[in-house]
Amino acid sequence: MLEREMEDLIASYPTEFFPRHRFSLKGRQQSFHEVGRFDLLFVDEFGTNVLMELKAVTAKYENATQLARYRDALRELGPENVLMWLVAPSIPRSVRDFLDQVGIEYTEIHEAEFRKIAARHRYSFAGDDVLAPAASVPRAKEPRQKNSQDLLRGTVDWFFNTDEGEISGAYVRMLEDSCVALWGYPNAAEKLSRPASGERVFFFLNRVGVIATGIFTDEPPFASNKIFGKETEREFRRNVSNLISVANEHALTVSEVGQMGYKLPCISSLCRITNHNVADQMFYELESRALRFARDR
Repeated sequence: MLEREMEDLIASYPTEFFPRHRFSLKGRQQSFHEVGRFDLLFVDEFGTNVLMELKAVTAKYENATQLARYRDALRELGPENVLMWLVAPSIPRSVRDFLDQVGIEYTEIHEAEFRKIAARHRYSFAGDDVLAPAASVPRAKEPRQKNSQDLLRGTVDWFFNTDEGEISGAYVRMLEDSCVALWGYPNAAEKLSRPASGERVFFFLNRVGVIATGIFTDEPPFASNKIFGKETEREFRRNVSNLISVANEHALTVSEVGQMGYKLPCISSLCRITNHNVADQMFYELESRALRFARDR
């Protein structure tokens, strides 16, 4: 399978590869603001420009750092909403950890998935002997190792978007069951496996703000139908403990977090929060509001 064939299929059928997003194709193989070239450019339902970099082979660390430099250069040009996204059949753990840290989205899509969608639409590949087929069996999960920076800075912090775009009220069930949940991703279980046990997560509700925080447990993600009712569309959940939540009217708003010195990655589903000091401020503020407004009831 060639990168050109990956590009053709994703450009033609983005919803089949990314069912949780409403991507509209805006461009292919062009320059964005003359900073660098992209393989695919989409606009999502929130007006975010999504620049995709496609790799037909295992992604390398250099691919990730190149995207990070590209993203940083775009940010210097102005406040335009841009999300970088790496797509490859295999992304090593070290590359995924780096992408999580810098807030770049990524998705592993195996060749088998491309071929399934191609067959559905009678798309013909150039030839099967160009590249050996990618393994369709997921790799065994590698144990996550904390580096010295993690240990020095204390816990690792994660941002989680409860995704109210299609399933209204799902966040209520997450809070009731002390869990986070995703659906529609080809790698939802793997995505939820990225945080290590004991790491902290903040729940974000679109158009409201940060409404809760908790700690990831050591239980692995598991298939579910209770949160979104989407078990047949790869719904997975992962449990959290020590949940602290506030009513929507007492949420930490995007503006309030911005005043603390951090811009929340609102369009991401699950990614690292790169400012640990601000994460601590968010935790203490949520804890304070939960106690204060509980007493007022």
